[in-house]
Amino acid sequence: MKNYLLYFFILLLWTSLIPFTPVVINHIENNEVITETEEMYTVLLPNGETAEMTLDEYVLGVMLTEMPASYEKQALFAQAVCIRSYAVYILEQAKHENNDSPHPDADFCSNPDCCRRYITYDALKALAGDDNATERYNAMKDAVYETSGEILTYNGKTAMTLYHISSPARTESYENVFNIAVPYLTAVNNVDESGFIYYEKEVKITFEELEKLLMSNGYDYSYSEGEQAFATLNENKRSNYVMFGSTEITAARFAELVGLNSNCIEITKNSDGYTICSTGFGSGLGMSQYGANILALQGKTYKEILSFYFTDTQLVKRK
Repeated sequence: MKNYLLYFFILLLWTSLIPFTPVVINHIENNEVITETEEMYTVLLPNGETAEMTLDEYVLGVMLTEMPASYEKQALFAQAVCIRSYAVYILEQAKHENNDSPHPDADFCSNPDCCRRYITYDALKALAGDDNATERYNAMKDAVYETSGEILTYNGKTAMTLYHISSPARTESYENVFNIAVPYLTAVNNVDESGFIYYEKEVKITFEELEKLLMSNGYDYSYSEGEQAFATLNENKRSNYVMFGSTEITAARFAELVGLNSNCIEITKNSDGYTICSTGFGSGLGMSQYGANILALQGKTYKEILSFYFTDTQLVKRK
């Protein structure tokens, strides 16, 4: 039960913006500030202030919002490499962008729609309590510093190491979502994740409720007796869009409106409405966090986990 409660707390972090305290992350032992003589980076905090920190300090602050501390060590290591690689990828992309940065005075921000959500240890204690925060901090700190400097690359370039919470039978390819082929972000046959407590979500909605919901969000929809409702599925069993009669809605938007956890959607018609189910949790792109933990339980190392989800990539250590 303790792990489930902690995981629920992490889900809240994934799905809501929280006013974090603008304090540089501190070591728990003796409350020392990390003082590596490394390049410093500027992080834009939710309140608009900035903080200077090393790359590993930033990675640790992001790690605190990700996997449960109860996950296997090798899964946590894989997550740390993903976060660090993605951070370096962002830095490198920014050097080549012609467009204005959404945060021109900072290397990273705390907005997950732009960079990654970041939290301090003090803010974590306020949210989770001292004991949970201590356990979580120690586990994440070990993963970050034992993989320090390690970056995932593809053909010598830093990889865009995306990740999500859980996937069904296959992960998703980047090309299916964004119409751009990324060789190392292709679909893979995933491990069985059906044991994940948030693997399935079911929503029941009456015809009248669906009509009101769609109409209020700009869709010209009116339920008609005998209409067909279905979700189109690609080769990875993920939906591109859903149809209710002649009304077409992108699967991502529909999942957001109804409150589903992924675009792996199945629609069943009942006498008074629809039962709508989703499986998995998140975009399906890159590494599945729950799947990474299963692989770690099977004895896979973090290098093998990363290789499993990111095709033909190489792990390198950079100073």
